[in-house]
Amino acid sequence: MIEEVQQHLRAVPFEPFELHLSNGEICRVGLPEVAAVIGGRAVVADKDGKGAHVLSAFHIAAVSGADRVT
Repeated sequence: MIEEVQQHLRAVPFEPFELHLSNGEICRVGLPEVAAVIGGRAVVADKDGKGAHVLSAFHIAAVSGADRVT
């Protein structure tokens, strides 16, 4: 699933996408600058920019939003 997150972050043009987590939460990535993949984790900044979510690959159940990834 981490590879899919990387593909979405590198897509040109970038399209917003969502990470669906194993606990039912959804983490939206609206800009490529607010997220990164580091090792086996995705890091996504909070909406207010004051914190971040560190998401283990094990808890990312699905990635949705952008239909075309290049």
